[in-house]
Amino acid sequence: MRDLGSTLGRLGLHAMLLPCGMLLGCGSGNGVVDPALEPLVGSWEATTFTVRHRDEDITADVLASGASFQLVIEGSGRYTATLRAFQVDNVEKGTLTVSGSSITFRPREPEPRDPVTSAWTLDGGVLTLDGPTDFDFNLDGTPEPALAHIEFRRT
Repeated sequence: MRDLGSTLGRLGLHAMLLPCGMLLGCGSGNGVVDPALEPLVGSWEATTFTVRHRDEDITADVLASGASFQLVIEGSGRYTATLRAFQVDNVEKGTLTVSGSSITFRPREPEPRDPVTSAWTLDGGVLTLDGPTDFDFNLDGTPEPALAHIEFRRT
């Protein structure tokens, strides 16, 4: 994922990640292959999704227009991110790894892109991701560099 926003889809842009689907974790017991992923495995729905322009004082609320964003993380390290905006699903699939407070997404579908690393926290049932993305702030078809802040609740 070139950036968190590219990986998670775009709102008329490629914004951020995933559809609500079945969890297909593989491995033994609870299906978690990487123990570092265990607290993140499941389906997540964004309750907050903002993007802030890196060079200008502009912030956009992606969910304000009625968009939704889901992230499904499997125990195998696979993820699916679905951004639904204007009745269109933008779906991204790939793999992810966790190292301390960093999470790295490696998008594979619809096309492979460079990995994107973001900060993550899980506090009181809220999964928060903060990291780089691209966002088309002026809807001219050209995404600008931005920083994404996404808060998820388990579904």
